[in-house]
This record gives sequence, C-alpha cells and structure tokens, in this order.
Amino acid sequence: MSQILIQQYLNQLQDLRKVSGTHRESVVREAFKDLLKGWPC
Repeated sequence: MSQILIQQYLNQLQDLRKVSGTHRESVVREAFKDLLKGWPC
C-alpha cells in the first residue's frame, strides 16, 4: 500500500511542477499533504 501512495505522490508532484513551472515548497506541500492523508496510521 505504501508503495502505491508514494508513486501517486511522485506522479502528483511531477504534474504540479509541470503546471506551475516551479519547484518551490508550496508546490511540494500540497502533494505531501495528500500523501500523509492516505498513509495508514
């Protein structure tokens, strides 16, 4: 399960970077929030 979540995170991060054209923390932050929401406790 965690491998799937990590791959989804990386894909989302790549898409956000393409759309925004930047690698700033604000771009990474949103994708990382989604990763943490899906992570099993």
